[in-house]
Amino acid sequence: MDILLSIVSFLEKLTVIGGICAGLFLIWNRNKMTRISQDNLQLKNWEQLQKIIDRDTEIRNHIFSFLEKMDNNANLSIDNLKKKYATGKLLYLSSELKEFSLIGRHYEQLGASLRLKYLPLELINEVIPFPDEFWDKTEKLREIISTNWFGDNKPLNSFWSNFAWMRKKWHEKRKIQQTIDP
Repeated sequence: MDILLSIVSFLEKLTVIGGICAGLFLIWNRNKMTRISQDNLQLKNWEQLQKIIDRDTEIRNHIFSFLEKMDNNANLSIDNLKKKYATGKLLYLSSELKEFSLIGRHYEQLGASLRLKYLPLELINEVIPFPDEFWDKTEKLREIISTNWFGDNKPLNSFWSNFAWMRKKWHEKRKIQQTIDP
């Protein structure tokens, strides 16, 4: 009888140990599957990011083209454009500003995606440079469009607000980086 009780006691301990081992295996396996899922998600995110980078490269070509036209085309002078279009909206949607609006939509959408956290701000800041030259050289044009969007000097205060927000965040990041990596 003592032998039978010893065997039962041993089996009980073995069952507890087996249960603990099975539980540990399940935890390890779930952790492994979670890591695999995260790796797959990062890979998919990388594929999406590569598409964004490729699109941004295309837009940079438009930036170069538009800035060159602004410098060399009298039709794109601020005074001529103001005379020709009664509202900022008509000016923005004009054939003369087709590239300008294409560029703006790209960065406005990118900025909105970052602001709403559909895209990771830190990562985008690292891989896509902000188009400072375009932003600086189009300041007057943006002002004319936004302050007279509806005509009669009625503004569209949110004109390119996501683009502006993205610029602010990009420059904040660069200031922080400059203090860390002088």
